[in-house]
Formats: sequence, structure tokens, C-alpha cells
Amino acid sequence: MTAAFLMVGAALALEPVPVPDPIANECPGSIAIEYGKPIPFQIAGPDRIAKCAGILEPPSSFAYLLAVETRAETADKVYQLDVSILQMERDWYKTELAKERDRKWFEKPDAQRWFGRLEMLAIVGIIGSGMAATYQWSR
Repeated sequence: MTAAFLMVGAALALEPVPVPDPIANECPGSIAIEYGKPIPFQIAGPDRIAKCAGILEPPSSFAYLLAVETRAETADKVYQLDVSILQMERDWYKTELAKERDRKWFEKPDAQRWFGRLEMLAIVGIIGSGMAATYQWSR
């Protein structure tokens, strides 16, 4: 249920919510009602009959709604931060790819590996032929 409200809230967050027109006999504004105290005169007359229409919202429910709003704002900030980090990483990889494309063919890792293999083959060949020549001359 909460997930449905969050998804609907996210969908509606793209456009501002219009302020509704006041209804007939609506209370003039937010009026606090305290436990153990008489009901304010704006709501009820001396005969204890309501003079206006409104909704009584318990403080704990209102605190929960404020907590949900705070969590949604925090999630939005974290999302924006994640997006900016991903954009920075994307830009870094683009520059690294551009650097890689600008390298000469003999500076690339594949070419360097083949040069290393050929160097090793030449060294082994030189050492092997030197040992063979030494063996032949010493006989």
C-alpha cells in the first residue's frame, strides 16, 4: 500500500498539485484541539454542534507523513548524487577511451606483449647459440 502511494507520489511530483477551491462551510484554517480542553469556538458553538467542516488528523499520523516526506527528499538527493557520480565516471571512461584511441600501434598492450615475446625469443636464441658455439669450440 505504501509502495503504491510512493509510486503515485513520484508520478505526481513532476507537476505541481493544484490548490483545491474551498468547500462550503469549511473551517477557516488549522485549529489545534488539545486533550482535556474545551473544543475551540471556531469549530463548535455553545450548543456543541459543529460550525464548520474539517478533518481531525492525529499528530502521530501527521508525524508519519512528515517522516515519509523527509525520506523521499533524502532518497531524491541520494539519487541525484548517484547520477552525478555516474556521469563523472562516464566522462572519465570517455577520456580514457579517447587516450587509448590516440596511442600509436606499437604503444598498445597487444603490441608490447608481442615485442616482449620476440625479445625473449631473441635472448634465448643468442644464449643458446653462444652455448652451442662454446661447446663446439671447446671440443
